[in-house]
Amino acid sequence: MVVTIDENVARWAATPIPLGHPGFCLTALVLGPNEIPRILDVAQAQQTPELAVLGVMAHGKDEEPERAVEMAKAALIACHDLPDDRALPYSELVLLSLNQAAKIILEKLMASGQFEYQSDFARKHRGEGEAIGVAKGEARAILSVLEARKVHVPDEVRQRILACTDHTVLERWIRRAVTLASTDELFCDT
Repeated sequence: MVVTIDENVARWAATPIPLGHPGFCLTALVLGPNEIPRILDVAQAQQTPELAVLGVMAHGKDEEPERAVEMAKAALIACHDLPDDRALPYSELVLLSLNQAAKIILEKLMASGQFEYQSDFARKHRGEGEAIGVAKGEARAILSVLEARKVHVPDEVRQRILACTDHTVLERWIRRAVTLASTDELFCDT
């Protein structure tokens, strides 16, 4: 079986291959773009999310932008309830399969709040990413305060500060960094 989103490949793969004996030919089963439906209905996409994604892959670059966006929205909504290990790559495939005009329209819809697609996976990892970013900023703040105060910071202390992700501890270290005489005081009772 051959699955392709390229019509030329589909035609080529569907060409019978003579096997040497009269009447013996191998003909592959081919699923090309002409056989892949354009799924615009959310309920239908939710019943067959893989087919909805495949439809965007096959037609998302060639469709009129508004129609491509409708296919993408249906596929993205269908991906929402899938396990993370499928939802994330499927969602990425949908977004990569749109033409530039459709991407712009979809981004505007998302920015305006008219269409929000964010899976629980994305929300969770976005929140974790934000927390890590805040922790890194707090760690850099501690190092900046110590540098401004001309306090020597050994490499192992620098690494310990940068590795910390506990906001309570980092906030305590920030307060201590303002008044301490050496980095030894930074870690007392932690």
